[in-house]
Parts: sequence; C-alpha cells; structure tokens
Amino acid sequence: MSKAAEKVFDDFSQDMAEAEESLQDSPNCSVDGGAGNGSIQRLEKKLEERDATDTCVDICCPNKHLGCHWSGNLTCVVEHTDYECDCSPVFSDETNVEVPLIIVMKDFEHSRVNHDSWYSPVFCTHEKGYQFRMRVDANGWCTGDSVAVVVSLVKGDYDDQLQWPFEGVITVQLLNQIKNSAHSLERKFIFTGGGYECQRVTDKAQPEYGCWRERFATHESLYYDPVHKSQYLKNDCLFFLITYIPMHACS
Repeated sequence: MSKAAEKVFDDFSQDMAEAEESLQDSPNCSVDGGAGNGSIQRLEKKLEERDATDTCVDICCPNKHLGCHWSGNLTCVVEHTDYECDCSPVFSDETNVEVPLIIVMKDFEHSRVNHDSWYSPVFCTHEKGYQFRMRVDANGWCTGDSVAVVVSLVKGDYDDQLQWPFEGVITVQLLNQIKNSAHSLERKFIFTGGGYECQRVTDKAQPEYGCWRERFATHESLYYDPVHKSQYLKNDCLFFLITYIPMHACS
C-alpha cells in the first residue's frame, strides 16, 4: 500500500460496524424547486428496489484513474482501499476525475465554526462526460446542527457532445471511518424533470442551482458512537465516495 494511502487511511483502526441511519430527510429537490416531490418519491422507490437487487454488482476501485485494476462488491471497497490498493486515494485538489472516486474534505471544524462553504474538485460521470462539483456547508443552512450538501453541474469540456438536459443520479456516501466497515450514510441526488439544476451551464462561475440535501448528516451522527461503532468525522476529515447512475439504469 502506498505511503499516501497509508497516511490518509492509517486511522481506520476499529472493528466493523453498522452506521445508524439517523436521518429522516425530506425528498431531494433542486435549489430552484426542480421536479415535484411525487415524481421524486417514485424514483427514489425505484432506486431502493434497484439497490436491493444490485448489491452484488461489481464496481471499479475508486483509484482506477491512478492505475488500480481491482473491481468488486461495493461493500468491499473500503477494505480494499484500506489494505490492498497500491494506489493513492483521491485528494481534494485533484480535478476532472471520473467517478467512482473518494473525495476528502479536510479542516471540517474550521468550516463549521466560520460558516464557510467547502467546494470539492470537479468530477465527471465518465470519460468526456458531464462535470459536477459538490458543495459542503459544515454548519448547515438554518438549524446549525447538520451538514448540508449540494451537487451541481458545472461547465464542462465536452458539453457540446452531450445530451441536455442532464438526467441521472449522483450518489454521495459519507464513509464510516472504522476498520472494515461496509456501511455508510448514503444520499441520492436525483436530476430529472428538466429543471434549472439539469440544464447546461454556460459560464465558469460557481453554480447557482443544484440538487441538495439540507440535512445530509447531523453533527451528532458524525462522531464516534460506541453503541453502533460508527464514526464519520475523524482527524477533522470527512470521506465522500461518489458514484453515478444513468437515468435509464434506474427504470
């Protein structure tokens, strides 16, 4: 395992645990409204059914862009990255990387105390695909007791060759930083209905629209839970695993 990988994951040091699903989140929608709640709920139900039948589908290592050729069940990805992968994980200063990938948010407490928004590097759905950026507000927007996340399209290099409006699902998982844990907090950001969040972006400014989760995770759920043996915030870092599901695969 590379030194860089060891440096990031050397604290994944406790027993396998199952994360408590502590959030009762509202249906996903765009900052500007987007698709109606009814259609979103129906699509989320289909996604849940798909997840129930696709748990054995193999995915590539999040470090495939660095040369790792491993593939396996999603539940094995953390163990592989922690113990087996010889490639370094993706750091937050790398950009235009294809999903699936792991993005590290550092200095969480500084962002929370100062009410700062943290922006991920730009990532893309596939080679010459749609490009996105994730915004994390460590102190939320209103209540101050949770993390808010927005996923937005950005201007891409191959937008002329892509179909618009974009339709698909970006899945963001907050990884449990406990050794061998196969569980995470997962939220799906559904782009459908042709709203502003699905449209092509024509300038390089920070996106105004996106799919969002105002209560992606509560602050309380981030810290070590001895009962459920879960911990998402460690060494002032959060680890996000990002994947992409084309809309046709959700049907």
